[in-house]
Amino acid sequence: MAWKKYIYTLLFAFLLSCNSGTKEYLFEFGAAWVYPTEYKIDLRTSTLTMHSFEYFKPKDGDSTITHLKNQFKISPENLAEFIEQLEEVELKSSCVNGETEYLDGFAFRFNKIDFKKDTVSLTSHNPIRNENFGIDYKILDAFFPLANKTIGSYPELSITENIQDYLSYGLPIKKIGENPSEYRVWGTVGCAEMKEELIDFLDSLPMGKPIIFDTRNGRFLYCSSELLKEHSNKQIYFYGSFELEQTLKQIEESERLLEIAHRKYDISNVGRTKVIMKDEIKYKNEIIQAIKENPNHFLTKEEILKTIGL
Repeated sequence: MAWKKYIYTLLFAFLLSCNSGTKEYLFEFGAAWVYPTEYKIDLRTSTLTMHSFEYFKPKDGDSTITHLKNQFKISPENLAEFIEQLEEVELKSSCVNGETEYLDGFAFRFNKIDFKKDTVSLTSHNPIRNENFGIDYKILDAFFPLANKTIGSYPELSITENIQDYLSYGLPIKKIGENPSEYRVWGTVGCAEMKEELIDFLDSLPMGKPIIFDTRNGRFLYCSSELLKEHSNKQIYFYGSFELEQTLKQIEESERLLEIAHRKYDISNVGRTKVIMKDEIKYKNEIIQAIKENPNHFLTKEEILKTIGL
């Protein structure tokens, strides 16, 4: 559909000319259990740069450790749609929707930066989808579709999904493949606030066809797992494990801390970290064994495809 791409490119050029005073957008997120993460969207280069980092305090002042940093090219049509949505946001001066400008608990900051480096920003704390956070969600509703379509690397995408899971986005399940149908669970599927939505979704799944769920970055809580059992007559398969992925990250962090302790000849921390790692590795093995004992759960997608003959 070359003509569609051409129209989108023209639309992008028009919107960019209308938006000529803006050089870039910067989204900053602070969330418990997720490293501080920034996304810079550069309108000049049509790129999204993601930076996940950790603050620390050396003797000479504040600094950061980079955990992930990567740059992705944004398609003209996706960037045009993003800009068009943000054009509807009326933000003429910086403001704070919350008690503090700091990104504590869960919070995000949206920055609109022009070529003179003047910035207009919105800082938002614990936003929920209601009339008090209307502008906040207009901004977020422009950002997350762009990020999910643009970020093509699993580690960066999983962090983005972890951030989105703090917000009001309904059932955290999205379709990512056909033949066989594949869905990605990108957050925690509970019951209290999403039971009806989950029931409707499960009821919509076809009979007699394999259905695959990627659960590396999301999970079904016990109550939602009970609803899944009510659909055991359907060919539903799972691969990966949120708990396993989190445990592997903990082991990786313990290995990093152990290396630091060795370099500093910190014998007490070496011993303490080794004990923690032993428990983490034991738990990892228990998770893997539990997956192997479940006939519908696998470690990888390839194992499922082999089982169902594809």
